[in-house]
Amino acid sequence: MLFPPDDLQATETTLNRLLITKARCPPFFEVPCTDFHGQYVNGVAFMYFALEYFHTLELEVAYVWGEKLSAVKVLFFVTRYLGFITNGLLMSFFGPSPSNGVEVCTRMYWLTLFAIGITITSADAIICVRIHALSHRCRKMAVLLSVHFVVVFSAFYTLLVLDLRMTTLAESPFPSHLTCLIVYRDYSRVISLLALVLYNTVFACALSFWFTFRNYRHSRSPILKVFYVNGTFHFAIMAAVTSAHIGLVTAGPVEFHLLLAG
Repeated sequence: MLFPPDDLQATETTLNRLLITKARCPPFFEVPCTDFHGQYVNGVAFMYFALEYFHTLELEVAYVWGEKLSAVKVLFFVTRYLGFITNGLLMSFFGPSPSNGVEVCTRMYWLTLFAIGITITSADAIICVRIHALSHRCRKMAVLLSVHFVVVFSAFYTLLVLDLRMTTLAESPFPSHLTCLIVYRDYSRVISLLALVLYNTVFACALSFWFTFRNYRHSRSPILKVFYVNGTFHFAIMAAVTSAHIGLVTAGPVEFHLLLAG
């Protein structure tokens, strides 16, 4: 048997959804009409990134480009610019494409998830640098953050590689609507990955607020607004998106499992 029964059932369910949607689409529609709304969500995310980029480009040129290259600047550029590539890869994975075979689907899938992983890693490294600065560059906190970072992301990439190696992809029978199909994936590993990201977000949020409150509670500097308001917004959005992603993977249909991956 080529695939286990669960794999065949998942493939049949996905193909049925594609066939039903294909039948519902009026023949005069030029835009591909599928249940795979991930391409549209990631298209909107790409537009948001572009708008945010041009809105803050002047500040980036003034405060970042003219400074000496450092490890933090490299992390900043990776986090800022790799998101565009990641969203482009996600739109390619979800969108229509010429039939290229399973090997191309597999390479695209690996590249997309590793790009997402590198973006998350770079962003979290910047957060660790920020927490270290808030702690008044405490040496013990530097050791704690370094050990925590290594342990968390060692587990993250171990789970990611296991997930990638044990996921089965197939070429889409409707390449004009969808590039690749995920035939089999153990979503318990995906949930573990997302839970790890959520835990890391809560951990970083708690430390940031603790050091901001302990070291700067008597300060009237406007920078506190950045720490409290913008910091709260950032961590709240990250936690909400990760929680929603866990919910989609746990209870949503298979075609929505990568919906919030970007």
